Formats: sequence, C-alpha cells, structure tokens
Amino acid sequence: MSFINFVKGEVEFKIVYYGCALGGKTTSLGYIHERVDAQDRGKLLLLPTQNDRTLFFDFLPIDGGTVKGFKVRFKLWTVPGQVMYNSTRQLVLRGVDGVVFIVDSQWHRLPANIESLRNLEENLRGMGRDLADLTVVAFYNKRDLPEAELVPIAALDLLLEVGRRRLPRLAGDCLTGTNVFKALNQVTQKVLQDFLTKDDLENYEAYR
Repeated sequence: MSFINFVKGEVEFKIVYYGCALGGKTTSLGYIHERVDAQDRGKLLLLPTQNDRTLFFDFLPIDGGTVKGFKVRFKLWTVPGQVMYNSTRQLVLRGVDGVVFIVDSQWHRLPANIESLRNLEENLRGMGRDLADLTVVAFYNKRDLPEAELVPIAALDLLLEVGRRRLPRLAGDCLTGTNVFKALNQVTQKVLQDFLTKDDLENYEAYR
C-alpha cells in the first residue's frame, strides 16, 4: 500500500519484480537503473549468492516527479527466485502496490513460471489480498532467444491463464530492453491512477 507523508507532501509506492530464479528480474532492474537519470535514481543494491543472483532483494528508489502536490517516489524491489526463500518473498511483498511478473519464455522453465505465479497468488492470499485486486503486468522475457527454445506467446497466455487472471502482458527481453520500460510504465501509471481516486488525496488538500 502507498505510504503517504502528509507533512512533507510525499507519497511512496512499492513495485515488486516477481518470478522464478534467473528469469530476468535483476537484469530488468539493472537495465532501468542504467538508463534513469542519475538525479532521479537511488543506489541499486545487489545481493548475489551462489545459487541465485539475488538472495534477498534489489532496491531501486526512483523519483517519479510531483502529482497533485505530492512528491512521488517509486521503490523497485525483486524477490528471490528460489522457493526455499519464500519467507523473504513474503517479506518483500508486504505493502506492495504493483507487480511486474517476469516470465522466462524458455520451454524448460515453464514449470518454474507456473509455480512462481501460483506462489505469488498464495503469498498474496496469506496477506489478505488478491491478485485480481492488484496492479500486475506479466513480462514475457528472453524473446530474443532462438524461436525453437521459446514457448509461443499464445501458449504462455493459455498455460499461465492470463485471461482468467486478467493479466495484461508484454513480450520482450531485458538485455536489449525491449518493452522493459513499457512494463514498468504500465504498472506505475495504473498505481498512480488508483492513488488519485482515493480519499487520501482530498484529505491531504484539506490538511494543506
């Protein structure tokens, strides 16, 4: 949930990159960090381990400008991809405003993608939340690989049940950056739209 500081006139949103191990979560954040103006980004923290590129989380605060008198900040995180670190996934998900679900498009990673999406739903339910009520975009990563290695997009739609789950999705790759920023923008814009419809904004204006 967004964190609002009424005295300072600041609002902070939490965006989490979720998905299986080595699917492209960390690489996506690295791509974004490299291309955001230095004045608008914080330090990118990476915690690599032997078994997974990110054991705990990546953290990338991005200045989102000002909306209706609020200084907006987005904080970007990733969760560890391996199931053994599920307690850390749950910790990172607390207070989430939006999710970019990273899908590894390779055939041999299909079971891991399905498990990771189910795990996201389970962890949200454990917090009293539902995937359908959260801003989520699925990003089909690694589409730059040879076609024979990749699950067709239509098949991913079917197997991940994006229709039933009402998940918008984009295809691209986080190495060249195809649609990386578009996925982030879709999530952040929807999060901002939802924020602007809340009574908190009216209360803030009255408080001013």
